[in-house]
Amino acid sequence: MILRQYLYIDEAFVDNSFAMIHGYDYDLQEIQRQGTTESYEGDGTSAHKETHETATEINAKMTLSAKLQVVIDYLQKNAQGGIPFYDSMSKDELAALKREQFIEGQFILSFTKIEQYGRFAESVQKIGSLISNHNMNEIEGIEELQKLAKQERERGTPCILTFANGKKPSCFAYLDEQYIKTKRIHSMSEITILAKVVRIIKQGQHVCLTDLSDLMNERFPKTTAGKKARVEAIKNGQMAKLKELEDRIDGPALELLPIAIYR
Repeated sequence: MILRQYLYIDEAFVDNSFAMIHGYDYDLQEIQRQGTTESYEGDGTSAHKETHETATEINAKMTLSAKLQVVIDYLQKNAQGGIPFYDSMSKDELAALKREQFIEGQFILSFTKIEQYGRFAESVQKIGSLISNHNMNEIEGIEELQKLAKQERERGTPCILTFANGKKPSCFAYLDEQYIKTKRIHSMSEITILAKVVRIIKQGQHVCLTDLSDLMNERFPKTTAGKKARVEAIKNGQMAKLKELEDRIDGPALELLPIAIYR
């Protein structure tokens, strides 16, 4: 058993998997402790020692990390050769993976530009409200970034994963904010993830983690004025700046379902 500091645990996945392994779920576990006691009868040289077997039963709380360890042990036992570990991955190794497969990897964790800008904008807005140094246009820009970041989080907070010894992002995932154990995860870089492969992005395909369609429709509606504004935005470079907010993952790549993140 490896002792870990957990930063994120998908509680729903662990509970469901634990129930499937045992056929039922439970939060309390009966633990029976065996022991012996000694007693003496008589005095002096005639004293006789007797040994008695004892048993104590307690109800112990089954913690989430304990359930997770049961799931990990099950996966290690049933995966041929154990759960594969990667700190880098060749194209051939990536091509050999299949959906539903479990892997463990050491990654550099980063978040999308929109997520980072949204968190930064929130901090700027808090500071600005104290010193009142923002004009209306700046406030509108900040609120727009926050709106985009919130929109991204509706599916889960998107994150970009680059193998620790890799050169480019080859995995991505969506984190459920309620399962994050510490907010410091947003400032950590190198972490280990136990994950399930849920999608394989093939060579020549790509995934864009940031959806700008709502922003584009709001800024450039399908009207005569909107179309004119779009053309003007392309000419003056504003459209290119908006496109820079996108985070694109090019195949071959993996979408992972993080079960646990730890150090």
